[in-house]
Amino acid sequence: MGTWRRPYAQSIAVIRREAGAAFAVVSAGLVVAWLGVHGRLADGFAGVAAAVAVIAAIYAVRLHFVGVFLNDAGLLVRTFTETAMVPWAEVACIDVLPAEDRPGLTAWVVTVHGEHVETPLIRVGARREPRPVVSVHLSGTVFDQALRELRAARSAAVRPHPRLHDRPTRGPVRRSATRVRSRDRV
Repeated sequence: MGTWRRPYAQSIAVIRREAGAAFAVVSAGLVVAWLGVHGRLADGFAGVAAAVAVIAAIYAVRLHFVGVFLNDAGLLVRTFTETAMVPWAEVACIDVLPAEDRPGLTAWVVTVHGEHVETPLIRVGARREPRPVVSVHLSGTVFDQALRELRAARSAAVRPHPRLHDRPTRGPVRRSATRVRSRDRV
C-alpha cells in the first residue's frame, strides 16, 4: 500500500485559508502569553483566547486534510466531518453531478453497490458564487485534470473480470448457418 496523494495541486484559496487559521492560532497564543507575562491569566479573557487558539488549531488541521486522496488501494474521501475509504474494487465510476447543498458541479464516487459518495471537490466557474469554506474549489482545467487522474488510477487498479476477459484466445469461430450435413439432404 502506497502513500496517499492528492490528484490535484492545492489552490491559493486553500493556502490562504490555512494561513488565516494559523494566524488566528498564533494571535490567540500571543494574547495568552501577553496576559501571562502581565500576571492577568486569571481574567476570563485569557480563557477565551486559549479556547479560540485551540479551536482554530483543530479547524486548521482538519481543513488541511479535506479533499480526495488516492493510492494503489483505493480512494480516501475526506470532508470536514467524515472520512470514507473506498477500495478500487468497489469503485464503479467517478462521475460529475450537481452538488447536493452548494452551487457548482462536484465529483462523485459511484460504488458497485449503487452508493453515491459526494467528494469535496467542486468545479468553480467564472461566476462569483457563494462557496462553502470546507470544500476544495478547483478551476475548470484543474478539476478536469484531477478527474482524468482519478479515472486513470481506477482503470489501472481494477482488473477486468476473469470470466469476461481472461479466456484463452483461439482463432475466430466460424459457423455457417447455410451448411447442410449430408444426411440432412433429401
